[in-house]
Amino acid sequence: MADAVVSVLVEKLLRLLLEEGQQLLDLDDQFDKMKDELRYVKTYLKDAETMRRKDGKETLKLITQDLRELVYDAEDIIADCQVHFMKEHNGCLADFLSYCSPRLLKFRHKIAKRLKVTNQEIDKVKERMRSYLAPMSPTSITSIGGSSKSRPLSYPILMEETDIVGLTERSKDVEKLILEADGSPTVIGIVGMGGIGKTTLAQKICNRDTIKHSFKCIIFETVSQQCELEDLLKRMLTKMNVGEECLKGKEVMDLLKTLKSKLEVEDEKYLVVLDDVWENEMSWWNSLNSALPKRNGCCVIVTTRNEDVAKSMGAIDRHINRPQILSDDDSWSLFTKIAFARDGGRCPNPNLESFGKEIVARCGGLPLAIKVVGGMMLGKGDSVHEWRRIAQRLKEEMEEKKKDEPLMLSLGLSYEELPPYLKPCLICFSMLPVSS
Repeated sequence: MADAVVSVLVEKLLRLLLEEGQQLLDLDDQFDKMKDELRYVKTYLKDAETMRRKDGKETLKLITQDLRELVYDAEDIIADCQVHFMKEHNGCLADFLSYCSPRLLKFRHKIAKRLKVTNQEIDKVKERMRSYLAPMSPTSITSIGGSSKSRPLSYPILMEETDIVGLTERSKDVEKLILEADGSPTVIGIVGMGGIGKTTLAQKICNRDTIKHSFKCIIFETVSQQCELEDLLKRMLTKMNVGEECLKGKEVMDLLKTLKSKLEVEDEKYLVVLDDVWENEMSWWNSLNSALPKRNGCCVIVTTRNEDVAKSMGAIDRHINRPQILSDDDSWSLFTKIAFARDGGRCPNPNLESFGKEIVARCGGLPLAIKVVGGMMLGKGDSVHEWRRIAQRLKEEMEEKKKDEPLMLSLGLSYEELPPYLKPCLICFSMLPVSS
């Protein structure tokens, strides 16, 4: 991905030069050149992600690294100027006329030389780009120094029960399996590709009144790619109102015994949902299953991309539900509920509908891809230009990759369309556990 940290730093420097620019720019005309070059760097970083997926990937990586160092140098120069000027004027930035003071001439000369070197290095990077990178298509270049009209940010939309699209029949099928369960416990699998709506279906089922009335204990937990049984057990017990102090220092065997005793004391039917299970290695499940009381009518729902995983956990074929991609009508319905949330889910501008349907078609009927793109388009407002640009970009990306991967495509594009100051948030999020 493009260097998000550098993008944020460039934004910060440009804002500083614009807000306090008169004082700093009067120091030397090299500041003016730096301001223009930083606009160029900002433009380059915006386009770099698209470019790197096409030609010169490794070259772009090296150039971005060079730009990172130069931007850090620019920040150091501006910081040194601020510190020096504030020291000279008792902690306050004075008016720019005072910078003509003779005692500052030496400092100004030194800064001018540093600025000149930094600007020359930026020129060298630009020359390398011209030499080693294939020319970009004019349509992919953002005009340097151009300003885009500020748009409202897209905030998450809380989906009501009536807002969930295309899962009504599926949820009824699974609900019927649960209510008719006679195993001890019965394992029900929800199997399908990533983004198809497995988790949403499981959540919808757990929120059904009939399910809530039938099961006194409902536990919903994410397992993810590598199951840590100790962590999973602690999260399950916490949801059963077992205090964290009681769980400290307990071994897995003790946690299994605690879970079993809690479920036996309740003496009611339980429903356990294990979401996003990946592993075929089932030792964790064998241990967990040994702690589940063998009581008729109890259920375990497992969502997974791999049908063999569901079967390994005990789901027989007639207890496996396989959600399908959304129809064109359901896809458009889901998209409009999100992209046009401010207008009650109705397209406010007929000119947007054709581009919107083209965008939705690229999502391949995957609910998650449609939700991601819908949230992104919510932030674009009713700008026909922006909707046309996104539709064209999705088309180009799909043609270039020559394979159907709408989920990753929509996730990548939604990241690229974020403001620079939000992109580093994903770096922070990557440090968190998947299930947190």
